[in-house]
Parts: sequence; C-alpha cells; structure tokens
Amino acid sequence: MNNIYDIYQTVNFIVDKVRNGYITPEEFSKAIDVGQTSKYQNYINEYRNGSEFAMEALRPFFTHTSLTSSVSGLVTYPDDFGYLQNAYVSQNGVEYAIFEILHDELEYYTSSKINPLSSTNVKLIQEGVGCQLYPKRKITADYHYISKPTTPELTYSTDGTEIIPIVGTGFSVTASTVVAGVITVFNYSDSIKKTVHLLLIKNTRL
Repeated sequence: MNNIYDIYQTVNFIVDKVRNGYITPEEFSKAIDVGQTSKYQNYINEYRNGSEFAMEALRPFFTHTSLTSSVSGLVTYPDDFGYLQNAYVSQNGVEYAIFEILHDELEYYTSSKINPLSSTNVKLIQEGVGCQLYPKRKITADYHYISKPTTPELTYSTDGTEIIPIVGTGFSVTASTVVAGVITVFNYSDSIKKTVHLLLIKNTRL
C-alpha cells in the first residue's frame, strides 16, 4: 500500500468479503483518524517506557524548532506538537539542557542557593498547549518533539459509481500518470506519508 486511496480500497475489500458491506469515503476518513490517533498514543506510551520498536515507529514524526518565550517565560507549542522529547538553550556556543519539573518541585529550584535558576539553568513545567519556563523571562530555545500525524482525508469525485481521487496536494492523493483514462501512478505529500506510516504497521506487536 502506497497511499491513503490504496488503504481505502483494501479496507473496503475486507469489509465486502467479511460483511458484504461498504464504507463511504467520509466514514473511512473518520474511522482512520480515530484508529491512527489511538495507535499514535499507544506508541507514545511505549516510547516513554523505553520501547525501541516504538521509537523506530515514531521516528518519521521526530522534529525540532526554535521557540522564543514571552517576557514572562511562557512558550506556546506549534500546532503539530505531540510529545516533548527535550529542549536546550545555547550560551556562547554551548548547549544546556532544559529539564522538566513538576509543580511541587518548583519551590526547591526557585529557592536554591547552590544551583540557582539562570539563563543556562532553565527549568520548564508543562502547561496545556505550551510550557512555563523558569526563570520567568524571554528565552529562545530549541525544542525537540514528536509531531502529531496529520488528519487523513480522502478527497474524491465520482464518475457514476466509481470514486476518483481528486488531483491536488495536501491531504488529497495526486494522480500523476493517466493512461487511457485510467490512473496508474499516485503521488502523495510528506504529510500523507506520515499519516499512513502508523497504519501500515498497525498489526505488528510492540
């Protein structure tokens, strides 16, 4: 299977064979999104427990970006943020890790005289759609995280009873070669590759 349309055809083949039924593109898009979200979260949980298989499964989603906090140290994560791996601040060409702490540990770090918070000793607390940095100041740092898979959507047109993938980009399948009116080659964007990656290994045990 190379793209979302191939997966759709395979699913309908199985449904027709087992239950003599049919799944519409809309039903398929909803179901496949729920399925990959569940699989993604399972991989995240296994990754946190040290599973090398989960790490390899999630590797296509590894990414990083530079973010600057507000003057009060608040950072808003990108829309595709899924799970924070690590973060670093740079000072004079040297990278210093930003360690995540819990709320009940904050008092200890803010009052420490031995290792006080500074531009090279930064801590963070997860706060919903972002994080709070300590010390509370404007800080630019590199954040390495696992991005969320894009929402799958099978875009199509119809020709009688035949479903035809729409030529386009983004979430749709791109038909690149048409021979005698028949689509023979499909291309798909990186976002689609990430979307189907989890589904292709869904039957593999961790």
